[in-house]
Amino acid sequence: MSKIQRARTTVIIPVHNGATTIRQTIRSLLKQKGRDFDLIVIEDGSKDNSLQLIKEVLRKVSVSYRIIHNQNAKGLARAYNDGIRATSANFIVTLHQDVILNVDALVKLTQPAISDAGVVACGHIVCHPLEVWKNYPFWQKCYFSRLVGKKIGGLDGKFDCFRRQTLERVGLFDETTFFSGGEHQAIVNRLGKLGKVIITKAEIIHVHRMDQEFSIADMLQKQAQYSEAQGALLRHGEVVGIVNFGLTFFRELLVIGLLVPYVQLATVVAIGGYALLYTKLVFLTQYRNPRILLLPLVNIALLFVSLLFSAKGFLYGKQG
Repeated sequence: MSKIQRARTTVIIPVHNGATTIRQTIRSLLKQKGRDFDLIVIEDGSKDNSLQLIKEVLRKVSVSYRIIHNQNAKGLARAYNDGIRATSANFIVTLHQDVILNVDALVKLTQPAISDAGVVACGHIVCHPLEVWKNYPFWQKCYFSRLVGKKIGGLDGKFDCFRRQTLERVGLFDETTFFSGGEHQAIVNRLGKLGKVIITKAEIIHVHRMDQEFSIADMLQKQAQYSEAQGALLRHGEVVGIVNFGLTFFRELLVIGLLVPYVQLATVVAIGGYALLYTKLVFLTQYRNPRILLLPLVNIALLFVSLLFSAKGFLYGKQG
């Protein structure tokens, strides 16, 4: 097998209702230099015109690509697995539909795994620029304000590289337990037992949705999705250590604290502080918006949503 064949890379992009961002994502991928790749796009039952936009942006490109269209949504983990099964590449890159890549991101992401056989998975650094945040509608600003200006290293599917052989050894992504979140944490925990899992210098921008329709209901739904996944991960033993548990479930612990004698007053104070500080940037920049009066109540509601759906994920042992 030649060196080029050994380093063959396939990028898999699952898409579900991604019309506002998918063209930007694919275009940023097509601008990558220094690494050849194949592309598989899984159009997973979108209700918008994502499929049409995907076909348009891929028309007359030189990259080898394939579009897999599901009439009904099968979920993120299933989409990843279908993409993996559809290619024989030795390196698999997962890419979310709402991510913009720096021009050298693909090389920086994949090179450590290609150069070192002991590396089984490579993660990225995600950036949340103020300039992007300013374009969000009010409630989307609220939900993502805590991330603005931060650069966070992670391995969560947004833009990650996996050695195919080790993915197959751990049975690919868990599509039985996870539908739209949690699958990456579970698989990274298993991969870490087989080799090195590293964070690279590959930088991306996570733009999220780029429309003006984001509502309070969307905030609650996204929190529910995240919390249900964390509950399922806890049930399956994937949340390890007291510190990790505290960081993962601090919202739930705040609500439970209201029921614990002797700490109730301190908990009320902590919840009040959370309701204001969690979205501090919004209070500082959007104070003329009358909806700001609802924001503390919405932030507190997110705590109870977290507890409810974490419990659901734990009790049922699955997400979605």
